[in-house]
Amino acid sequence: MTVTIDNAGFETADSNGVVQGWTTTRAIHASSEPGTVYSGKRSLLINRENSDTLLSQDVHAKPGIYDLSLMVWANGPLKDSRFEANGDAVPIASAGAVQIDGEKTWDEIRLEGVRVEADGELDVRIYVEPIASPDFVGYIDDVAIERTGDLDAAGDGGEAGASGSVGASGRSGMPIWQPVTVRGGDMQDQRARIDGLEDGYYTLTVMTRNPGGWRQCYVYAGSEPGEPDGTGDSHATGLARDDVRRAAVPRNAFRPQDKDKWKRVTVRGIVVSGGSLTVGVHAEGGTGSDVVCEFDDWRLERDVRQDGEPYRLYIGGDITEVPYVIDQGGVFRDEHGEPVDPIAFAGANGWNIVRIRVFNETGKGHGGDGWYIPGGYHEVADGLKLARRTKAAGMAIQWSFHYSDTWTNPGIQMVPHAWQRKIEGLGDDAAVDMLERLVYEYTADTLDRLNAQGTTPEFVSIGNETRSGMLLPYGSLDHWDALARFYNAGARAVRELCPDAKIIIHVDDGGNTRRYMEYFGAARDHGVDYDVIGSSFYPFWTQKSAKQFAQFATKVTHEFGKPIMIMETGFNWTGNNGAGYPGQLTNNGPYGGPETSSPELQRDFLIDLFNELRGVPDGMAIGDLYWDPVMIYANGNVHWSYRESDDMPGGNVVDNTALFDFDGRALPAFDAYRYNG
Repeated sequence: MTVTIDNAGFETADSNGVVQGWTTTRAIHASSEPGTVYSGKRSLLINRENSDTLLSQDVHAKPGIYDLSLMVWANGPLKDSRFEANGDAVPIASAGAVQIDGEKTWDEIRLEGVRVEADGELDVRIYVEPIASPDFVGYIDDVAIERTGDLDAAGDGGEAGASGSVGASGRSGMPIWQPVTVRGGDMQDQRARIDGLEDGYYTLTVMTRNPGGWRQCYVYAGSEPGEPDGTGDSHATGLARDDVRRAAVPRNAFRPQDKDKWKRVTVRGIVVSGGSLTVGVHAEGGTGSDVVCEFDDWRLERDVRQDGEPYRLYIGGDITEVPYVIDQGGVFRDEHGEPVDPIAFAGANGWNIVRIRVFNETGKGHGGDGWYIPGGYHEVADGLKLARRTKAAGMAIQWSFHYSDTWTNPGIQMVPHAWQRKIEGLGDDAAVDMLERLVYEYTADTLDRLNAQGTTPEFVSIGNETRSGMLLPYGSLDHWDALARFYNAGARAVRELCPDAKIIIHVDDGGNTRRYMEYFGAARDHGVDYDVIGSSFYPFWTQKSAKQFAQFATKVTHEFGKPIMIMETGFNWTGNNGAGYPGQLTNNGPYGGPETSSPELQRDFLIDLFNELRGVPDGMAIGDLYWDPVMIYANGNVHWSYRESDDMPGGNVVDNTALFDFDGRALPAFDAYRYNG
């Protein structure tokens, strides 16, 4: 339920442009200049003359739990500005999230879980800090309030302690076990058997407090657990069985002020057969008795959905660069330094899916913006070989069509050169007709070749990061009818050639709720055929945490009734790349700047992310694909592309985010995959 707030979009102003409807400590103006509003005709202007003020408004609302949001854009950092409601506050710490195409997008600031008590009072405040620079400019727009729950069903126990207070917060499920504490030192395994259950699919949740320091610490649940020493093992290191589910326990805090908070761990896809289930905790590698992990409020709930296959979280990464990296002299190694096949290694160490990207025709003369990808790489023939290696390693395939000869993202969606020749001289309508046919034929032919070699993909994405559209300018957002035809041409080929495959529409800026509501709302209005919402989520590009992404995922999956999969995510394991300068991700967003980057933090981020995805209600977050896990330094010989004019290499801006270090050795991040599944 949406709550009305007066002048939420700052549309009302007096003849001098002063904002009305809010109580302010000093007059503040609205902007109506083109390009300065998120929606409507005006926004709140922030600059040196319009700053150092508090805007407030008393809203009457039904008692309950509320989420508030606003949109902000700025050309510099806002460090001390705040968005407040009933004593809760979040910083408006945004410079406008800068996306890969250079667009400085509006950023959504969310204040969630605000309580409105029986008196119905909701005090909303926006504090704008003093601005000293004459060049600073920013805008705030579209304040929104939404009721999300009742007081007696509020909270997830994030700040509660023992099971009494956690359980009282309204969590669902049957309590099944007593509190458990494990301490560093020798390997520990504690378990309990639950009898008298109805067979079917279940979800287990437990509140945890883990400050970190473990080599492995996970919760498990299964009908036939083995022995903790590995005999018939179904949960210990390096082995897994289909009837056991595991969830690595995330750190409860990435900030010092959160050190006493509890975090919920979710285990989905549990299959109970024979009426019994064993749940447990496995931990080892803690450095000393001061390393402690606490577990409380164990709850088991039978899933509402009991048909089809049990829930599965797909976790893996993009392997497209493997042939190129190896041809450039790159060597992949395990943690002990022994050379390995990176695809087989990933499949044996927790991955259950890979992403394979395909471009139409790479090579010199086929680039974009003056840069090209070496010929033969990233093409269909290259992808077919990778698909065979993937299936041999026992993993699923996410096949990504780019419909371009080079990289695509919101800043570049270039029509393939061969297709450009086919539409040359045609009017726009005839060009759209031809491109629609070419999308279908190319997609169908490629999928037919995948089927013929026994490597049918489980997921197929139609385009890559198509926030601005695809096959531009014909499929731009100004031409949604044409864009929908392109999407549906690819979808029709998938339905005909790979009827069991799930179709993905992939957009960047994951975490921006309103962008996704608008984009996938337009897709719905235009009848686009797809199954899964694909999203790129990088803490750097979005400046959002895993928890914030999960909150976003909950809203968009509920709105559209479709699951979400992260198609790309990346995180620095060290501040600079192999050449000694900052890479593409200059920081890790809410997780810290380059000085805090470490292999352990990269691992802990992934553990946190996987847990947050499993916690999205109804199992509607189904996977995460890392980018780029394999684009290693390789003595400086690996590059993202080469310049058309002189073949100068363009460098490698992601080797400090890979899952292998500069020497090709596997990083601790693989523990996040090993102990989840």
